[in-house]
Amino acid sequence: MFIYAFMLSMFFGIVAKKTEFCPLGGIADVVDTGNTGRLRMYFFSIATAIIGITLLETFGQLDLDGSRLSVKLRDMLSAVSWSVSAAYSEWAVH
Repeated sequence: MFIYAFMLSMFFGIVAKKTEFCPLGGIADVVDTGNTGRLRMYFFSIATAIIGITLLETFGQLDLDGSRLSVKLRDMLSAVSWSVSAAYSEWAVH
């Protein structure tokens, strides 16, 4: 299984290099030219990773119970809400 993961990661690395995959570049593209292609590609890759991990765990191919990735939804939502409120308060001050 590890060799398949390695081969898949090498493939994604090659594709990322050829397509200039960069979140910061995607944001710069949106600001400078209004082109959302690279930023959409970044969010699509995040969604693909989340769906892939969920499917692997659902069908028993991956066990994340003892890993650092097994964060409770409540804790995750708490962290997100704190981050949003902190960012808003920083924005509102300036």
